[in-house]
Amino acid sequence: MKLKKEYRRIFNSDNVHWSKDIKMNLFFLRATQARLNDMLKARGHLMLNEAYDVLGFSRTAAGAVIGWVYEEGKGLVDFGIMNSDFVGPDIPIVFNVNGNILDKLGEEP
Repeated sequence: MKLKKEYRRIFNSDNVHWSKDIKMNLFFLRATQARLNDMLKARGHLMLNEAYDVLGFSRTAAGAVIGWVYEEGKGLVDFGIMNSDFVGPDIPIVFNVNGNILDKLGEEP
């Protein structure tokens, strides 16, 4: 899916949250993913720039309109790292965004 590749980032030593310990990096990323899902469930939507902020990445113009809309049982934030076989220390994050969600803001979930 083109959208996923378009909004991917690499979590590595350039990131303020990066650690030399790969287990700590994975713990941080999993905890952050859970935190973002809590935000998504609480508000019903989440912008990509909000995820970038929490993860220590730079905001983008697209991140102001791209994001997630919560639907019961689906639509959760997923970085694509849970079952990923990667060779560290760099960790690819592929955001599973729903796309442009501006027209969906304010709708009931």
